[in-house]
Amino acid sequence: MKWSKEKCREEALKYETKIDFQKYSNSAYSKSIRNNWICDICSHMKRPYNKNIKWTFEKCREEALKYNTNLTGNCFNYQQTSNDTVTESVTRCN
Repeated sequence: MKWSKEKCREEALKYETKIDFQKYSNSAYSKSIRNNWICDICSHMKRPYNKNIKWTFEKCREEALKYNTNLTGNCFNYQQTSNDTVTESVTRCN
């Protein structure tokens, strides 16, 4: 299936969390991540972490650097390049 932004949005509406969206509709989820639609189309979803945490850019960066894969559910994702340098893309999903 070719995933447009609108089709990804319709698919995302079936789920209450990003974790479920990723687990049960990984192709739509991945397309949404690659095209930076994820915050927009998942704005209706529950947040799986404590809302009392104050996510600053630096906290997000520190947390992201603990992992080798893209992370979901918090306010960040990052990508590790083949030469082991980290390219950061910190996005706040309110």
